[in-house]
Amino acid sequence: IDTVGKSKVLFDEIEEQFAFVGGSEDQFVSYFARPDVQCLWEWHLADEASAFCGVSAVPKKDSKQRKILMPCSFNYMLTDPQAVAFTGLPGGTALADLYVPGDAVQVSTMDQDNSFTRARAPRWMWAWATAPPVRAQSVWSLLPAALRAECCPSTWVAPQYTRLAMG
Repeated sequence: IDTVGKSKVLFDEIEEQFAFVGGSEDQFVSYFARPDVQCLWEWHLADEASAFCGVSAVPKKDSKQRKILMPCSFNYMLTDPQAVAFTGLPGGTALADLYVPGDAVQVSTMDQDNSFTRARAPRWMWAWATAPPVRAQSVWSLLPAALRAECCPSTWVAPQYTRLAMG
């Protein structure tokens, strides 16, 4: 996150324009109730968000919903880490200089599906990828016990995406 030369007003305007729910609140809540997506999100008090993202759902081939997350205000605040400092890690070119004394090497890879659903983002990023808030009563059964203990049904809560947002 880099705030140098960035406008709070512009950040707020981007968030106002793009942090919306595409669809009804019932559809929004039903998406989070799906057992297969609950592990991708973590519920928090809405005021713990650093930025709100837009969330829409579109049908997949298998009739389930695919969520589309639009972290526009988060993207505005990000900076290219390569511009900050060279870490000395040349990535793929390091393999070209690799010396293997034997006749085999073991490597692992992840495809794009894995990178956006199975690999967790660093915890600090979650607050920057927060879906718009809802009243706790709408998602009460989805909230962890610790969060239910610190809020009431009228409290605004919001799910934070714990993976990397595509794009």
